[in-house]
Amino acid sequence: MGDMPPAGTIPAETTDYAVFEGMYRRALRLETASPLAEKLREVGFDLKSPKGRYPTTVWKASLDVAAKHQYPHLALTDGHRELGRLFTAGFFETIVGKVIGSIIPFLGTDRMMARMPKFASMATSGVTLETFREGEKVWRLKYKSRHSSPEFMAGALEGGVAKTKVPVKVEIANRREDGFDILITETA
Repeated sequence: MGDMPPAGTIPAETTDYAVFEGMYRRALRLETASPLAEKLREVGFDLKSPKGRYPTTVWKASLDVAAKHQYPHLALTDGHRELGRLFTAGFFETIVGKVIGSIIPFLGTDRMMARMPKFASMATSGVTLETFREGEKVWRLKYKSRHSSPEFMAGALEGGVAKTKVPVKVEIANRREDGFDILITETA
């Protein structure tokens, strides 16, 4: 019981450095002296001296900066989704990502979805994820997070599920103050 937060409180959401590394070092191949790196420093992430974990608010702010920089012609939410798609390949180059990525091709969609809460807990804390089967070809992922980007998560899931070689449609549903749902529907 000592690990549980007091009743009625929300644990702080944090994001592991491996997530930042996957996005900025691996996917975007960002140099520490680049204009984007400077903008990231302004919102709390310094490529030159990374920390082990960051508040998820810093992760979200970094996504906003990166989306505006990388995709100035897109709406911010569309930029987040594009970053999510890019992120997956970069994340699979990190140590944590290599562990997850080596398992996914053997799982198929059903077993991958069942393991998603475990995968999420490897890179975040204070964020909860539940998965539910809704029919033969539909999964609902229920995220409880005040600071995560639904669009980024949808893009990252598109990239991750692609490793199973099963075609899917990924949709954001049921946005709430404390989170959102993502529906993953097999299309084959």
